[in-house]
Amino acid sequence: MVNLPLVTIGLPVYNGEQWINQAIDSLIDQDYENIEIVIADDQSTDNTAKICKKYSKIYDNVIFNINKENLGGQGNLFHILEKCSSEYFVWGSQDDFWKNNYVSSLVKKLEKDKDMVLASGNIEMINMDGSSYIINFAGKWDPEKLNKYQLITSLLLPVDYGKWIKNNLFLHGVIRTSSLKKCFEVFPGVAGHDRSFILFLILQGGWGYVDEVLYHRRTGVGELIRKAAPNDKINKLGQNKLLPFISAKQMLVGLSGMLSINFSIKLYCFVIIVAYVISLYLVQMKRVLFGVNFLKRMLPIKWYNFIREIKNNQIKHG
Repeated sequence: MVNLPLVTIGLPVYNGEQWINQAIDSLIDQDYENIEIVIADDQSTDNTAKICKKYSKIYDNVIFNINKENLGGQGNLFHILEKCSSEYFVWGSQDDFWKNNYVSSLVKKLEKDKDMVLASGNIEMINMDGSSYIINFAGKWDPEKLNKYQLITSLLLPVDYGKWIKNNLFLHGVIRTSSLKKCFEVFPGVAGHDRSFILFLILQGGWGYVDEVLYHRRTGVGELIRKAAPNDKINKLGQNKLLPFISAKQMLVGLSGMLSINFSIKLYCFVIIVAYVISLYLVQMKRVLFGVNFLKRMLPIKWYNFIREIKNNQIKHG
């Protein structure tokens, strides 16, 4: 344990009593020995705080605090991160759970290559109805095989059959703490689109990848909780029709603060940011003109289900 770098798992929580036990249990069960779990409750109105406090009394490496006021999702995370002095950081989520070798596998990857700023693996996505599918990043868009230009493209543009690759979820991998703090330093305000924030992790170094399902993520739960939160700035910003332009401005301001980035990378980022904004509005226009279920209305149901099954298999098998 003496030679293992400390990993802080930051767990911002708010009204998460339904899944919080499973989340904390999976973090406590990690086979990596040098871990601290820092939980910050954002003024929950259910039993979340009570549950978390119980864990802090049992386990010495579980630290629990209740915020004096509701900070919102991103504010609560930053509240944890700014006090963190460990070498590595994990952004935990109260709705999710992790395989017991999650931290050890990813730290091993980062320790092997000091030029990497984060590492993650494949992800099981669990739907609200209990069904699930695997996101496998192996193959063409394996982030470890991409150069900086390709990583920027794969993050900000819909390169997979007109859809964005879910590599934005690498934000929940193991990250070098100093690199994540740098993102907060240069990025102004709240990130309505998380991809605009994650861009600054690409600009600082490479991304590591482990071809194994290490992380189990529930879809939709966090969004429902954010909508019910009294002070969630991410949810409020997401309702702004000018959000693509706001995100572009935030990225450009952040780029100006990355003094060590060479001109060619910055110029390329500018071009891709413009394309990113256009892509977001094209998707919105498509939904307005055709609706979310356009194909379902236009095609016989058997054909629609056949196409949907093909796409799901492509997602599952990379």
